[in-house]
Amino acid sequence: MLPAGALASARRAKPSMRLLLTAAFAFGVLETISGLMPVFWSFLAMLVPTGLVLLMFSTAANSTTQLGTTAAVRGRVMGLYLLVFLGGTPIGSPLVGWAAEQFGARAGLVAGGVISAAAAVAVGLGWRLLPEPMFTDPVIWRQRCPLAPERLRSSS
Repeated sequence: MLPAGALASARRAKPSMRLLLTAAFAFGVLETISGLMPVFWSFLAMLVPTGLVLLMFSTAANSTTQLGTTAAVRGRVMGLYLLVFLGGTPIGSPLVGWAAEQFGARAGLVAGGVISAAAAVAVGLGWRLLPEPMFTDPVIWRQRCPLAPERLRSSS
């Protein structure tokens, strides 16, 4: 059932920023609702849509990152992407574990969901407030990307 999220995300050639932000916000909301479920069976039922949206977000984020970079810097960008996406686990997991131990597992889920939804809203607002060429013009990205080789930054 959960691969349906990846398939739903992959139905387009390139996921839109709207899909990415919607999936991130939906994950935060569904995680919060999951944390508020009163009994095990309702919690179990909420895990299905939460996992579906999480896979949709992960697939869309990965696709957007790979398709939004030039071939010359794709490896560097994906290295940073994985560092941020997976590398925060050694720091975040003990913090979430400590919070769950102090305040309960439900509080940990609710806090994680609220933080995820708030981050999606903040990124969405920033995306709306920043000028459009910042996100779509590859020349601006090449000029401002410190990881791009010098020949790409100066060729524009």
